[in-house]
Amino acid sequence: MDKQQRFSRYQSIGISLGMCFGVSIGLAFGSMLFDKSTTGMCFGVPIGMMLGIAIGRQRMTG
Repeated sequence: MDKQQRFSRYQSIGISLGMCFGVSIGLAFGSMLFDKSTTGMCFGVPIGMMLGIAIGRQRMTG
């Protein structure tokens, strides 16, 4: 498996996990901080995706 295929694989796994955890954490913090769970979800999904990309990149190089 070449480097690009490994990156795509780990990046997609990382993004998927990041989105799942981002939604759940965003809903929890959104309901605590903003009294609206949808506001937290709007912030949680992109943050989760960025963390997933970073974890996928780290996993590929490490």
